[in-house]
Amino acid sequence: MAVIILSDKYRATHTMSSFDTTPPIKTVPILLRGNWLADGQISETEVDHAADATDANPIYKSRLEKFWDHVKDMFCTTRRIEAKGYLNDMMAQGKSDQKRIESLLNLFGMASSAQLSRFNAYCDPTDHRYAIISIDQSPISIRVLRRVLLEQAHYDPEYCRLSLAEHLKELGAATGFDPKDATTTLTQHLAEQRAPVSQVWDTMEGWFLKCEAPRAKEYLEDFLSLSTCATTKRHCFTKMREMALGQYKSHFRRQDTYDGSELLRLAGASNRNVRPEFNGIEEARFKKELNGLLGRLPWVEEDDMRYEKMMMEEEKLRRGNE
Repeated sequence: MAVIILSDKYRATHTMSSFDTTPPIKTVPILLRGNWLADGQISETEVDHAADATDANPIYKSRLEKFWDHVKDMFCTTRRIEAKGYLNDMMAQGKSDQKRIESLLNLFGMASSAQLSRFNAYCDPTDHRYAIISIDQSPISIRVLRRVLLEQAHYDPEYCRLSLAEHLKELGAATGFDPKDATTTLTQHLAEQRAPVSQVWDTMEGWFLKCEAPRAKEYLEDFLSLSTCATTKRHCFTKMREMALGQYKSHFRRQDTYDGSELLRLAGASNRNVRPEFNGIEEARFKKELNGLLGRLPWVEEDDMRYEKMMMEEEKLRRGNE
């Protein structure tokens, strides 16, 4: 049973005797509710209600609640519910190493800049096949296979000269990830960048007319290529958006990143972070790459395009009349 010290008005109204000028502190049993545990305070209304309580049992903090107390200040208040969900996934029994690291990366992506240095990782001294990832000043740590950490976060604690926090911060900046963007996570962002052309195309193929899909795929290949310049990627991105059906044009998103580059997103499919190069080099590379691209583009008959658009409009009308 828990007890609570009541407010001063109860001291004034509950005295031991009329001759005692120092009233005793009255204590009563009270049910410790979740908001009291989370906020570390209790309202005056709850204190008033406690005076009439006769029997109650305390609620003890769970393991997750205790851990959450150590890390909740790392996140802005508007995203704490989301962050707590990732923390729960990271610590849950039976989760795969991949899921644990995904949750950790998502937590990192949401943490405030001043708190990022609290993330660290090191090799398990008892078995170097594993890495231990922890958050400083908290009892939180997870043990995962080093190869999975390398695959998911491009990080190996034995060979990387940077700390995990420094590495992830550089990785996010280099790939155009914006921690303030609530529409994505660091895990999703990196997964989209790693996705092969075939996987991205499986997602995007339906965004285009069938007769134009082969051309769109050629643009996609140059957009995703690691060797094409920023101007070529922007050109391919623009062309794909022009070719996309109306309902899918919003999937093509341009956004400035906090480090001054530009992130070109194919929402739900892939993304590329592009930075301008020196004008002379950029212009020469773009001209060469564009000539190669134009030489590969298949021809699309105007009649085929008009016919397919007409059939789509008829299908919409038919569905609307059903």
